[in-house]
Amino acid sequence: MWVINILAFLLAAVWIAGKAKKTLSETLPVVAMGLVMVLYLLAYFRRLSWIDGISAGICLVVAVACLCSRSIRSFFGRTILRTAADPVTWMVLGSIAVVSLLTADRLALWWDDINFWATDVKSIFYFDGFAAKYGNTAPEFGDYPPGVQLFKWWFLHMHPGEFREGLMFSGYYSLNMLLLAPLFSPLQRVWRQKKYWWWLFPAGALCLFLLPGVAETFYLEGTCSDLPMGLAYGLFLWNVLDRRSCGCHRFWMVRACLSLSFVLLCKNTGILWAALGFLFLILHHLWIHRLGDASDNETRESILTLWTVAATAALTEGSWLASCLLKRRVAKLTGAGLRMAVSGDIPETSYGRELLSAFVEGFTTVPIHRMETVAIDLSMLGFLLLLVLLFLLLWKQRRMDKKETVLTGLFLIFTGMLCFGWTLLAHFTIFAGEMQYLDAGAMAASIERYGSPFTLGAVYVFWCLQVYRESPGKGDAMTAKTREPFRTAMGYIAGMTVVFLCTQYPGAYEAVWGYRESRKEDLAGREAMWKEAEHFLTATEGLWKEKGTRILYLRDANVNHRVKDTYINYEASPLGVVYGSYQTEGMTEEDMERLIRESHAFYLYADPVKGAPDPLFGGMTEAFRYQSVYQITEKAGKLFLSEVDP
Repeated sequence: MWVINILAFLLAAVWIAGKAKKTLSETLPVVAMGLVMVLYLLAYFRRLSWIDGISAGICLVVAVACLCSRSIRSFFGRTILRTAADPVTWMVLGSIAVVSLLTADRLALWWDDINFWATDVKSIFYFDGFAAKYGNTAPEFGDYPPGVQLFKWWFLHMHPGEFREGLMFSGYYSLNMLLLAPLFSPLQRVWRQKKYWWWLFPAGALCLFLLPGVAETFYLEGTCSDLPMGLAYGLFLWNVLDRRSCGCHRFWMVRACLSLSFVLLCKNTGILWAALGFLFLILHHLWIHRLGDASDNETRESILTLWTVAATAALTEGSWLASCLLKRRVAKLTGAGLRMAVSGDIPETSYGRELLSAFVEGFTTVPIHRMETVAIDLSMLGFLLLLVLLFLLLWKQRRMDKKETVLTGLFLIFTGMLCFGWTLLAHFTIFAGEMQYLDAGAMAASIERYGSPFTLGAVYVFWCLQVYRESPGKGDAMTAKTREPFRTAMGYIAGMTVVFLCTQYPGAYEAVWGYRESRKEDLAGREAMWKEAEHFLTATEGLWKEKGTRILYLRDANVNHRVKDTYINYEASPLGVVYGSYQTEGMTEEDMERLIRESHAFYLYADPVKGAPDPLFGGMTEAFRYQSVYQITEKAGKLFLSEVDP
């Protein structure tokens, strides 16, 4: 069915391109984000696989319509021929295909992937949707939104009989490149008039993958959502500025709603970036329409847009928060942040001066790239100065009128200060106990990661202004429709030069090819982390198919097993595992009963510890046995354990 799914995806993009008079590279991210929204709805009913039927239906409807209607057949024929004649189409689709194949054998090794991103998507894959109440596989990150996870699932579904984690990486990189595709749409005008610029297309294909590495390098190690969130945020900002030159208001409206909703479904912090994006939309409305630059019809359309985008975003965020509340999915950091906000009790740190010093050093002098690249290793301060230089060049070339220049400049200054300000605040509050951030290198990595929506959003907007906009000449020539091929090519050469000078080459090589050199050793190392729990994994295999999907895994309190627990979680997924530390000395049956209740688990499994278990479990079962699975039930306020047949 994967062929049908991809065909339906492309047909939807072609249809939108024909209706909106856009190129395929401009409609691909809209279809990708629309697909995520459809999967988001299906996941609530554990019917993600129904996307096969929906895709088959789309293909069937298009085929029947083309057979029965000459006008529809002509419409699709013209649009497909126009799309096929656009070399950017082949550049984007070819890049996605090559990167997907090269990354299809990768392993989940990055800590955050094991901790959540890979573990969660594995659960979604097996459940064909979201887990039941208390059933999520990574309880400490329960309310992390599933947007990027669902697109990764779509690629995993290409091999439905087995969880092939490499396809997760293929889906992740494909999503990023789809979101970047609109940056290269105007490049087709160069090919159409001057064929000797052909070499810009292979360079553009490389740039499509390497561009995020200018300001964000975690995407080369794992599949976290910061990068796609930043790209969708940048797409939304550009969409706001592109309103008058878009040419199709319906397409503009759909792109605005989907991009802001997708930002919300990427990560918890998406609500902050979505709020800033919506603020930019409001300011643009007030600045442009309230100051006499718009007709009454444009003003009415703008007000309708504000309400539509706000309603779509509110519905998206509200539905996810309501789901988390009903299924008791609350992340550890979310809970800590809410407690601090309500109580005002901010933890005091004895190393505040050292933390501030690490932040200043990491911001000003430590390179963004954790691995040295062959080109320029910019610090975050250096990168921000580069953004200032690019903005001044755009202002000098008059890519924006005065109102847009002032609005965009002030907005970026405000959001930049806010972004790095709340990053610093987070390290003094919710990250206060994480001592690794006293190192300037670790702090620089944190600044880079959590600042990527701002940095990549700015890059996205600047790039689009450079290649889509024309310096005002005669009349109102603010688009690139009549732009000279030479100047278009020069704009792309300038942008690609910055990318090729400042991106992360070692990480990119490792992501698509170098991982093969150590794959066996990496797999063996990962297995060594959960090997001691092999009996647990064997005993609980298939338990996730039961109604209750959370198990309390009791481990020796005298051994620090937190890191290994994370790897066990990944192997046990989709079974939700929570951990408890226990010992026979110093604990009572009441303590054990309280521990079980607080876990909200349906099953229990205990590793052997020193001493007899009867004092802890004697009142809940007749003869408790270590390394056995027990079902937890409650009768008349009393807990009981009944052994599950192996």
